[in-house]
Amino acid sequence: MVLPIIIGLGITIAALTAKATINTVTRCSKLNAIDIAKLNGIKIEPNMFNTGKIWPIDNIYWRKFEELDDQMHFGGFNDKMNRYEALEILGFSREDAFKNTITWEDIRQHHRKMMMSNHPDKGGSKFLAMKINTAKEILEKEYKG
Repeated sequence: MVLPIIIGLGITIAALTAKATINTVTRCSKLNAIDIAKLNGIKIEPNMFNTGKIWPIDNIYWRKFEELDDQMHFGGFNDKMNRYEALEILGFSREDAFKNTITWEDIRQHHRKMMMSNHPDKGGSKFLAMKINTAKEILEKEYKG
């Protein structure tokens, strides 16, 4: 007696949910990037889409994030680590590498600093720790020996 009512309610709820989902997907698929930005309360500069970046204009944290994003290295690691990649991993700039102003003591200090912040025992990545140690080994041959 009660079972048909429960089944009917279940089917009705499922049908209404499916209908609402289909309507939402249809409406959202018609939105472009400007509409999505407006719905999220993001103010848009006129030439923002020419640069390929959408950032809130008046938010200092997003501006800082954009600056940091521009400084990040694009891509992964090389198959075989070279001197320049080793120096970048340890936090040296390309200018330092070209000027040859780096000493073995600088390498030791940078290695120690990087390992303290990326050690696996303190929640860091084993892969990054391995890359940091490999970078030190590669530079050790050149600067210490």
